[in-house]
Amino acid sequence: MKNFLRKLHIGNSAGDGASSLAPPPPVSKKGGGGGGGGGGGGAQHEHKHGSGISSWLSSVTGRPQTQPSPSPPFAADAVVEAEAAALASSVEVRRLEVEEEEEKARRESREESVRKREMEKEKQEAELEEYHMQLALEMSAREDPEATQIEVAKQISLGSCPLQSSPAEVVAFRYWSFSALSYDDKILDGFYDIFVIGDEPTLPTIPSLTELHQQPFSHASKTEAVLVNRAQDTKLVQLEQKALIMAVEVRSKTPEFVGHNLVQRLATLVSDYMGGPVIDPESFLSKYQNVSSSLRASIRSAVMPLGELTIGLARHRALLFKVLADSLAVPCRLVKGRQYTGSDDGALSIVKFNDGSSRSDIALDGVAEFEIQWEEITLGERVGLGSFGEVYKGEWHGTEVAVKKFLQQDISSDALDEFRTEFQIMKRLRHPNVVLFMGAVTRVPNLSIVTEFLPRGSLFRLIHRPNNQLDERRRLRMALDVARGMNYLHNCSPVVVHRDLKSPNLLVDKNWVVKVCDFGLSRMKNSTFLSSRSTAGTAEWMAPEVLRNEPSDEKCDVFSYGVILWELFTLLQPWEGMNPMQVVGAVGFQQRRLDIPAHVDPTIAEIIRRCWQTDPKMRPSFSEIMSSLKPLLKNTLANQPQRQRVQRADG
Repeated sequence: MKNFLRKLHIGNSAGDGASSLAPPPPVSKKGGGGGGGGGGGGAQHEHKHGSGISSWLSSVTGRPQTQPSPSPPFAADAVVEAEAAALASSVEVRRLEVEEEEEKARRESREESVRKREMEKEKQEAELEEYHMQLALEMSAREDPEATQIEVAKQISLGSCPLQSSPAEVVAFRYWSFSALSYDDKILDGFYDIFVIGDEPTLPTIPSLTELHQQPFSHASKTEAVLVNRAQDTKLVQLEQKALIMAVEVRSKTPEFVGHNLVQRLATLVSDYMGGPVIDPESFLSKYQNVSSSLRASIRSAVMPLGELTIGLARHRALLFKVLADSLAVPCRLVKGRQYTGSDDGALSIVKFNDGSSRSDIALDGVAEFEIQWEEITLGERVGLGSFGEVYKGEWHGTEVAVKKFLQQDISSDALDEFRTEFQIMKRLRHPNVVLFMGAVTRVPNLSIVTEFLPRGSLFRLIHRPNNQLDERRRLRMALDVARGMNYLHNCSPVVVHRDLKSPNLLVDKNWVVKVCDFGLSRMKNSTFLSSRSTAGTAEWMAPEVLRNEPSDEKCDVFSYGVILWELFTLLQPWEGMNPMQVVGAVGFQQRRLDIPAHVDPTIAEIIRRCWQTDPKMRPSFSEIMSSLKPLLKNTLANQPQRQRVQRADG
């Protein structure tokens, strides 16, 4: 074909397919990018023959040859570049979209992690708060519970009190720290008791159960632990089943739910299981050492299941009795150590019988003239919950009254004698800034005091409510009211020391007059100053010497007054964001004080600082405080327009 065309003089004699006038080859559909050299040559060759045929046809037909319009130089390159640019742009857009999506996913992941950490932190703080409160409240087995609370606060302030991760571990830590558990404590799975053998030093803090399990086993170890874990202790479960059958049998024959017969049989069950009566202590101790050594070697751990101890010492028997008693709803305390038993490794279980707390027939003598029959009172709504009981609005013979019913109705004769003494004091107190005592209900289970009712409620509520209506003049008057009432109490004979002065214990009448209440009731309050779970506790207002359980006099009330004055002129809540135990550590042991803002009047700030002196003797009397406040009130009145003044005695 090529030779035939040459003979017709069509095309270029070169015949190599190269033409300088040929347009750039089109982009091959099969080729890509830079791999189409061969394809380009073929395209040019086809174009050359096409042009020759066109010229020949024109000459044959006699028509002039039409020259093809030459393509603009580099037009195809521009198209290719445009397409490449578009493709590159599309790829870049997609890449950016992917990066944005990945960044969004990473951001959401970070935010989720932050949320989880915050939730975990809040959970830990809540657990810590609950743990601190449980730790402080569980002191009822001690003769001096407040002394133990002080030790707890000291440990926490020094950072030596660990946060336990489960209720069982919380109870275990309390038992390790204070050597006592109360009737209300229940021993759950996960509870463990640690004992240091021989003359080894006392552990600075209780190791966790995980740490105990991870310790390599050694016969020379001086630390042993007994664990309550029914899931892995079938023998303990079997003992509980025996105890239950025994209790059903005993209770079917007697109306007493917790009687002497049941307790005796339970004690016998424990004794028989753990080796019987101890006749020769030294021989029995040797038996225990052999049994415990063999048990620890067999399980390769110093943590021994309670049910596996077939020979048990006093501390093991008392613990087992408590576990079984809890399973039968028998109220049981558990105490150990020298202070309770006279021996470092001794322990006791203490049971409360059905007839051990009946006091329904006891009444108070000496307050007959103030005796109020419970049936004479019509109770209304509950308006408060204080450190000693619930407060109700009530009516007595047509008069509005406040009825303060004690939470603790099961009290001893000695406590009732103290209650009577308090009434003897309260019934003779008469002052415009002291809540009026009207009478008492002196028979349990309705042991109560009855006072006048003040409709505006507590000063704490008025200070810290959102729509505060207390201007500076009114707050000065309130401060002076409190100082007057406390000055009266401190000048009584004998001196009446409040010991729990705080804004929740200051009540306000309809005319905005502030009155001191709950004075002289310290013996009737719950045994711990950390008992309140309401918004306002007690430790926030207490003097450092009281927090340390040191001897104190009426000057402790002056320190508390300084906190109230700080509240009135900052409108802030003292030590907000700190739990009571942290406050005890800060004020009682670290000598910290609340910050006084710069906007507080210098005279007020100075009174507050004097009230907060560490040495009680350096604190002012309430008479001195009144002398400092009166000029301030007069100056404030002088600066008010005459029409806004409210006449009121300042004497």
